[in-house]
Amino acid sequence: MDSGARARFESKIDRTSESEHWLWTGQLDPDGYPKFNWREPGRRHYERPCRLVLEEKLGRPLGAGMFACHARECRHRNCLKPDHLYEGTARQNSEDMTAGGWQATGDRNGARLYPERLKRGDENWSRRHPERVSAALRAWHRANPGARSGDNCNWVQRPEIRPRGERHPKATVSDAAKAAALLRIYAGESCSALARELGVSKSTVCRWARGTFRAQ
Repeated sequence: MDSGARARFESKIDRTSESEHWLWTGQLDPDGYPKFNWREPGRRHYERPCRLVLEEKLGRPLGAGMFACHARECRHRNCLKPDHLYEGTARQNSEDMTAGGWQATGDRNGARLYPERLKRGDENWSRRHPERVSAALRAWHRANPGARSGDNCNWVQRPEIRPRGERHPKATVSDAAKAAALLRIYAGESCSALARELGVSKSTVCRWARGTFRAQ
């Protein structure tokens, strides 16, 4: 980065904010993260300011597959304060997102925020291009000769052949043991304790308690 691009880069970082954050005042991507580009002879560079600042702090490029992550205390995606950035893996980045409550769930989900963008009914792709859907299905059947799907599937036509309950090869709890566990749940025992005793997950026992039983 030449001196002119460096000066332009620095001019877009607000270090005078009353908060403890150094906020980027330049262009942001659709997710709210800073972005920056500059031109060199014969080439234009595009880079994340967060990475540039962190690499300058570390004195080296980020490792392969590593990310410039914001510390959990910093909830500003456009913050470039070096102390608020660290080099982390994709897993660490995901864990920070979960811990900080930044996932697009509930009312923050795109389907809730921008319902007009969802193509429903006659606007859906499958309604607008039925010939492509049919072509995709024909291609699937060509690749899977003899396969039966939908209402013609064996599981639908002959449900008795599908192993259920303790007849399933992966079943670890007998039907009798599950029935006894349900009585103990109704008597007040915790799902966690029963799960540990039976060697299954807590969610499995909770599904039993909610009435989401496996078919017998």
